[in-house]
Amino acid sequence: MRKTKKAAAFLLSLVLLLAALSAPEPVYAAKGEEYRIPGIDYTRITEQSYGDKGGMKTFPVKLTLGDVEFKGELRGTIGITTAEMNAIIRDELGKWGLTPQKVALVSQLTDRREEDANIFLADKAIETVLSFFSLPVVGYSAADHWNQVVHENKTAGLQSVARAGVHQANVRILKKAAETPGRIGERMKSAQKFHDGGVFDFAMNGILAAVDLTNASKRMDEYLALLEENMRKVAGFYAACSRRAADQADRNGRGKGYTITFEPKEPTSYFCKFWGIDHNIMRASVKGELTKPYDESKPGPAGTYRGLLTVTMESMSLHPVGQNIEKTSGLHELNGLLQQGTFKKVVDEGPEITAKRVAVGYVTATLNGDTGKQEARFQIEFPGSFDKTEFSFSRHVVWKSVVLNQIGTTEVRFTSDSVVKTHFESNSIVQDRYGKLVGGETHSEDVEQTEDDIFKPMKGNAELVVTFPNEN
Repeated sequence: MRKTKKAAAFLLSLVLLLAALSAPEPVYAAKGEEYRIPGIDYTRITEQSYGDKGGMKTFPVKLTLGDVEFKGELRGTIGITTAEMNAIIRDELGKWGLTPQKVALVSQLTDRREEDANIFLADKAIETVLSFFSLPVVGYSAADHWNQVVHENKTAGLQSVARAGVHQANVRILKKAAETPGRIGERMKSAQKFHDGGVFDFAMNGILAAVDLTNASKRMDEYLALLEENMRKVAGFYAACSRRAADQADRNGRGKGYTITFEPKEPTSYFCKFWGIDHNIMRASVKGELTKPYDESKPGPAGTYRGLLTVTMESMSLHPVGQNIEKTSGLHELNGLLQQGTFKKVVDEGPEITAKRVAVGYVTATLNGDTGKQEARFQIEFPGSFDKTEFSFSRHVVWKSVVLNQIGTTEVRFTSDSVVKTHFESNSIVQDRYGKLVGGETHSEDVEQTEDDIFKPMKGNAELVVTFPNEN
């Protein structure tokens, strides 16, 4: 029932919609230049406006260093103001024979065109099928009844229409058709002999319903064709606005060039392996600018950018290393000895492990285009003079072991100020069950550790991708 009522509403509005899509209207003029014109989807214009103060054209940038991603932006020339944007929009509306109201209407109808067509044509098909079933007493078809009861677009008085009235109307239609020259007219003359029978009314109702469906389908086809034509116009309008707005922004900022900027507002966290232990967490950020000087021959964002980027990496949680120090890569011999006995860790304490590295890299990035996703030819070099690492590690661990009647205690203090080395000093003693010292030794050693990927952004591939609007 709901669909059929929607179909009735659609039928009543179809003529109005056709008229609205076809009729020209005066171009809308905004009262305040700082306001956006109602009915215009500004997001479909690739060059965005920034009020009446202008602004910077910006495009998202993704920098990947060793599988760690950083977000930045390519900032272009001074952008376009809303007033300039609105002037372009009004001019293009006139060129394309559009109005803001018509643009909004086309967008609205485009979103629902499939549903409208399905409801409309399905409803007309139901009427056609019903037209082949006669109704007792009432002299009109079941299709008429469908319209009357379901769509509620006929008065109740029609229910008492006499069969004779409908019959006479059909006779008049048949007579007029019989006057048509040619084969159709001849056939209608032959059909006149049946005009006194109920079969005649039934057949005429079927013919009229078929004609009605054909006409309705043609109206729907015309409507959809007109809508598609307007959709193409609207798409062309937005494409033209995008091109002109981008050109205007370039003219506004002529001589100012482009920069790729990274700000350390939201550091990126990543998991890493350190000293042979997994599940440590570091965070990293990138700061700096890459500049493409203004080039009269290449005023757009494509070209070569150069500059310095500072990469900062610092620890968030290196607890896995601290809690498993005996299992780290440089202490495998110690761990082997502990595994051979019945040692149990009874003390494990120490401050938070801290690690921080700051490296400055020289960067060259070349963009070949300025539409869609552009991967730059990217190169970054980190000279040693601009690379500094700070690291602090300290741990106190005690193991105890009971074998027969002897108690063994091994106390170890680990320290380090290097991510590739650990110093430890151990003191091991053996006591009998009465606490008497029966043996022991001390040991001090520096062991090499594996850095692994604690500073992941400094390892692996590096790439830079800028996302521009797709070409219209």
